[in-house]
Amino acid sequence: MKEDDIFIQLLEYGVEVGIEGTSSEEMIYWARERGLIVDYRKFEKDSEEWVKGIRKERLLNRLFEESFIQTRIPSHGTGHVRHTLSGEYRSRLLEYYELQEARKASKDANRNSMFAIGIAIISLIVSIGASVINMYKPMDVNQNQINQVVSEFKSLKKCMVKVHEGN
Repeated sequence: MKEDDIFIQLLEYGVEVGIEGTSSEEMIYWARERGLIVDYRKFEKDSEEWVKGIRKERLLNRLFEESFIQTRIPSHGTGHVRHTLSGEYRSRLLEYYELQEARKASKDANRNSMFAIGIAIISLIVSIGASVINMYKPMDVNQNQINQVVSEFKSLKKCMVKVHEGN
């Protein structure tokens, strides 16, 4: 698991506990329950697992101290201190969510544009094919069609003469 994944989950935990807050001991318990860290005390001191476990726990504690602020909670009696997620890190978490949404939207837009380009290419190929086929196909023109075109030209010519005479 990457460190930024742990950090994002820690921030989400801060949102989850809300204004009631948490303590560092409750956070460590939560992280162990989630499998983010292991209880290094279960391993032999100075073993590889022990060292990894203590490093991860220290990292999590550093991230906790950086992103949570101490708050006195009246509902827990006088002098009771809890840790709540700071506004700055709450904003950073929202920015992270927005970035994730933007990435997803970008991927969707890219996929849709590739689909549209594919359709355009297929349309072009079909259009060229139809044009080539029709180019070599004999065309039947009957006398009525010829007469209609000639009649339209005569009508157009009369209009042009009238416009020219008016100037």
